[in-house]
Amino acid sequence: MQYTNTSNKLIIRESQRMSGMIDTNHLSRFAAEDPQLFEDALYMAFTSMQLPSNPMRELTEGRGKVKILDGNTDTWKWQQAIRPRPAVVLQNLETTTTPGLGNSYFRIKLDQDWFSQGEIITSNKEQFIRISQQAIPYQESGGWVYTVELVTDSPSDFYDPNLLIAGSEYVAVNGLYSEQSSQATNLHFSGNIELQASLPDMLRLQHKVTGYVDDRVLTFSQVEIDNETGKPIRLVDKKWISRAEILFWMEMDRQKDDFMFYGRGASGLDGEKGYKTRSHYGFKQQLEWGNVEKYSNFSEKLLKEYLMDLFIGRVAPENRNVTLLTGEYGMMLFDEAFKRSTGQFIMPADKVISGSGMDMGYGYQFKRYNLVNGGVVTLKRLPYADVNVTNTMRSAKTGIPKESATFYILDLSGENQDNIWMVKHKQSLKYGYKIGTSAPWELKGGIISDLEDAYTLVARDRCGIFIRDVSATGKLVLSEN
Repeated sequence: MQYTNTSNKLIIRESQRMSGMIDTNHLSRFAAEDPQLFEDALYMAFTSMQLPSNPMRELTEGRGKVKILDGNTDTWKWQQAIRPRPAVVLQNLETTTTPGLGNSYFRIKLDQDWFSQGEIITSNKEQFIRISQQAIPYQESGGWVYTVELVTDSPSDFYDPNLLIAGSEYVAVNGLYSEQSSQATNLHFSGNIELQASLPDMLRLQHKVTGYVDDRVLTFSQVEIDNETGKPIRLVDKKWISRAEILFWMEMDRQKDDFMFYGRGASGLDGEKGYKTRSHYGFKQQLEWGNVEKYSNFSEKLLKEYLMDLFIGRVAPENRNVTLLTGEYGMMLFDEAFKRSTGQFIMPADKVISGSGMDMGYGYQFKRYNLVNGGVVTLKRLPYADVNVTNTMRSAKTGIPKESATFYILDLSGENQDNIWMVKHKQSLKYGYKIGTSAPWELKGGIISDLEDAYTLVARDRCGIFIRDVSATGKLVLSEN
C-alpha cells in the first residue's frame, strides 16, 4: 500500500520490517534533530492515510498557522484593537422641547471626550449637529459637555429632543472649518489593549509494546521534486516507524486535538510534588466569548441575518469568507434550510440523479452558501459534535447530542484569515523509550533498562489554541425550549 503526497515532498509507504531498520534511521531522529519536522511528518502521514479528521489541526497546522515559542518563556502577548463604539448620552441638559430652534446653541453630555470643536456628529443619520468652535468642551460629573448647533439654514428647524435623552448614541461624521481656522478634527480610535496567554501544563501518554508486536512499519521518504515537471528527482532521506508507534502518536494527536477544542481555563488544579496544574482555554470556551445566539428553527433568513450582524461595517461583502463547523444534525438542518429556499426552482435531473438501469441513485446536499454581494459560507463537519454522550448531553428536542446541532462560526476573511493559531513551545515535545529485550528497532545487544520482553514509549507535549479576535467568531445553539 502506498500513499503519495509529493506536494509536501514526502512519500509514505507501508511495508514489512526489514533488516537495516535500526535506530539511526528511525523516525525518532526527526524528533531529536527537529521536533517540528517530526510532527509535520506525522501530520502528513495521518492526512495521507485519510485517518479521521482532526479539525483543530486542520484549521491551524493544516493552514500553516502555528506559533512556536522559543527560549524560556511559555507565554505570548498580542495587541487587540478595541473597535470604536458610539459615545453615549449620560444626561439630558435641555429643558426645552425645541432645542436648536432659531439657530440657537444647546448642550449635550456624553460619556467620552472623543469629539473635536467643529466636528459634525449624529445619532440617527437624519439630523446632524456641529460642535461649536466658540465654546470649549468641559468635563462635568463623569461626562463631557459639548455646546452644539443644528446643521440647518432654516430658523424654524429644531433638534429632536428624544435624541438627547440618556442612552442615545452618537458617532462622528466629519469636521468642517472656515477659512483661516486653526482647529481641526482629531483622529478617532478606541486604541489597543495588550492581552497575554500562556501554554498549559503537559499532556503525557505512555504505552507498553510487547515483543510479539505487529511487524508492519511505515517508511517516510523525503524526495526532491522537479519544479517544472513536478516529479521526484532523487531520494533525500528515509525514516521508518512501526505501526504500533503510529497508533501511539495517533492517540497523542487525538488527545492534543481534543484538549485544544474542549480545554477549560484553570490555574489551580492539583499537581504532583506540590506543583499546581494549569489548563488552557480551548476553542469551544473561547467562542463562548464571541457572538452567541440561540435558535429554534434554522433557516436561510436566520443565517443571513446573523452573519449580517457579525460582518456589517467590518468586512467588505466581497471579502467575506466564513467557515461553519457543525455536527451531522447541523449539516442536515443546513441542507434542509436551503432545499426549502430553492424549492421554487426546477432542479436539473443530472444534478440529483446518478447511475443507470438497475443501479440508479438519487440525492443532493447543500454544503455551501453564496452570500449576497459576495462572500462564501463553507460548511464542514465537526466530528466532536457527534461522539457518544451521556443522557445529560442529549437534546430533549432531538434526542441526539446537543452539540450536533450547534454551529461554530469562524470569520476567516481578510486579516481574520490569521485569526486562529496553534501555539506550542519549540522544545515542548519530548519522548523516549524504556528498552527491555524488545525495542522499537532492530536490537542485537547493548544496554537495556528492563528485563521484560517489551519496551515502553512515553511522550509529553504542551500546546494550546490561540484566537486573536473572538469578536470575529460566534456560535448558533439550538434552543431546548
